[in-house]
Amino acid sequence: MGQFSSATGSSSCSPCPPAKFAPNEGSSKCGECPAGRFCPPESVSGEPCPPGSSCPLGSAAPCACKAFEYQADAGKSTCDLCPLAISPRFNATTCQSYAAASQPLIFYYLTLVVMFSCIAIAAAVLSVRLLRSRHSFSLRAVHVGSCLYVAMFVPYAVLQAVTLSQFAFLANLGAKQTISSARYAAQISSSAAFSAFFGLGFSGKVALVQMWTHVVQRHTGGSSGAPLRLHSTLMSTYKAFVWAVAATVALYVIGFSVLTDRFMSSSSSCISQQQGKCVTETQGQPCEESEQWATVLQYYEGIWAAAVLVVCTLLAFLCNGVVFAM
Repeated sequence: MGQFSSATGSSSCSPCPPAKFAPNEGSSKCGECPAGRFCPPESVSGEPCPPGSSCPLGSAAPCACKAFEYQADAGKSTCDLCPLAISPRFNATTCQSYAAASQPLIFYYLTLVVMFSCIAIAAAVLSVRLLRSRHSFSLRAVHVGSCLYVAMFVPYAVLQAVTLSQFAFLANLGAKQTISSARYAAQISSSAAFSAFFGLGFSGKVALVQMWTHVVQRHTGGSSGAPLRLHSTLMSTYKAFVWAVAATVALYVIGFSVLTDRFMSSSSSCISQQQGKCVTETQGQPCEESEQWATVLQYYEGIWAAAVLVVCTLLAFLCNGVVFAM
């Protein structure tokens, strides 16, 4: 058993090669390893495929379930897709998912896609109307800040709509051959949407400070003493704030671009592994690096979100103090 001899007059038998087996004595040839089992050299019946792996027909070794797939049972020839998986782990025995694929979930995502698309269209129309009214608007400084704030809604809403449409596609689990690249595209567009939201938050604060500055200027115009010094202090603070916002946004975008580039490079390597026929258990976790960079991106966004919260809180205390001082 586990050997064969196909030649007449042979003095010895040959062991079955990998992916072949011979369950009986006196075999003239080795058979194909059955599905759900793998056959090392000189195999008699093959070994059952372990959990977290798949063994299609003619397997010499277990094939680890690829990223976004899992298999909880032993002796299986295929792996199951994991909807909206949390991490691209190979050889998974359980499905760790953000949510189960269902029609209500897909409907929820599509509803949000429509909502953000409407926001993007409305913001684009309003931006055009504000731009056309710049010559007739007397408060140019306040007008510039408002235009910038409204215009920032366009890229933010568009990126959110794109991200949510990708989530809807993933929840539907269509086009299995592109499932890996689609997930990484969703991750990148989600981070880009946060980047746009980052700029949106700061542009809104700039517009608010411009409005407060105008209010103080109107209340202190032609006066003398403390109100004028108050107005001068507020103008200096406003200019420093604008420069600080510009520097902060620039630093964030630079860091975000570098981290996204690293994430995309590691993801392309993961996708190339994903497209291969079989990844053995001995190859470890080919997508581990992309998973690490995705985590770094999340921490990066969280740290900057905390920084924005602190800056905006201090700004609110400052400007409210100035207004009350009037």
